Amino acid sequence: MIVAGVVPPWQPPAVQGNSVWIVESEETGVSGLPRSGGGAPRTYALPGVGPRSLAAAANRVFVVNHTTLPALPVYQFF
Repeated sequence: MIVAGVVPPWQPPAVQGNSVWIVESEETGVSGLPRSGGGAPRTYALPGVGPRSLAAAANRVFVVNHTTLPALPVYQFF
């Protein structure tokens, strides 16, 4: 499955629950994809432009986004 907008520099994905999360371009946000290969990706737009990084634990994906740390729930979408 290809997600539009993913550009270098590549960052490692975060795996949590039944989903794999990737950082999109610095202008977009992050996307979650089902590990099973079925279903559509879900992209969360994030404010601001700049480098982002991911970590996952406790059924959440945490995104370092400029000066914020959003926690995205993964259970609701697969």
